[in-house]
Amino acid sequence: MKLSVNSVDGNVIEVWSYETVLLMHDSHGDIKAFISVNDTTEERQKEEQIRHQLEENVKEAERIANMKSDFLANMSHEIRTPMNAVIGMAEMALREDLPDAARDYINQIKSSGNALLGIINDILDFSKIDSGKMDIIPDNYDPLSVIHDISGVIMNRIGEKELELVGTINPDLPIGLFGDAMRLRQIIINLANNAVKFTESGYVKVDVDFEKTGEDEIMLSVSVIDTGMGIKEEDLNKLFVSFQQLDSKRNRNIEGTGLGLAIVKNAVAAHGGTTTAETTPGGGLTIKFTLARF
Repeated sequence: MKLSVNSVDGNVIEVWSYETVLLMHDSHGDIKAFISVNDTTEERQKEEQIRHQLEENVKEAERIANMKSDFLANMSHEIRTPMNAVIGMAEMALREDLPDAARDYINQIKSSGNALLGIINDILDFSKIDSGKMDIIPDNYDPLSVIHDISGVIMNRIGEKELELVGTINPDLPIGLFGDAMRLRQIIINLANNAVKFTESGYVKVDVDFEKTGEDEIMLSVSVIDTGMGIKEEDLNKLFVSFQQLDSKRNRNIEGTGLGLAIVKNAVAAHGGTTTAETTPGGGLTIKFTLARF
């Protein structure tokens, strides 16, 4: 129905009024009451304006998020190049005949450089995941070769700690799988490095198992178990939150950005897998992830 309405300034505004009538019947079918609801063009226009503004706000938020991710990615690349040069020169210097004090100084430069490079790599990976630009490059690979490579990296991380690295692999695990071996390696290394970081004595265990889910498909299952300090049960939901470090008072001397486990969960999810965690306060932490493999 078209209506003519006088505005406060004396002008006549024509609007369309849409009327909806709701009828209420009794048990005999007779009409007992009705409700009339009017919707005018002006109200609809306001709703459209609000909806349009919300859409614009979402687009702007996405644009800012993309700018942030691009900035982090570019800065990470710019910083990583000279840092690799610093670490490389430190390694070359250590090959020389140096006094013990000088060798100790250069070892500290190398160690600090590697720690900073790890943080830069975490930021770069996080920015890729945050912007949806993490590439998955599947190819044929040997899982035993991947685990062997990882063990060397973890042993280097353990260093002089009184820790034992334990590895168990299902002997029936197929020797040829199809997937992104580089991402699998990164996920396990992140989990193992986190375990080593928070475990002073005992062991860090990497358990590799699988379950056959089809004629040419398996579900790969990897668990990283440590005998570290563990966390509280109520803190499990914070474990994979970006830039989140649990119990900062107790762990204030432990380096890290709080990105490692967030990267793990997002990388696993990008491969269609799941990540879970179990803990016993004072008795260690177990983090498990599963991935479909062919």
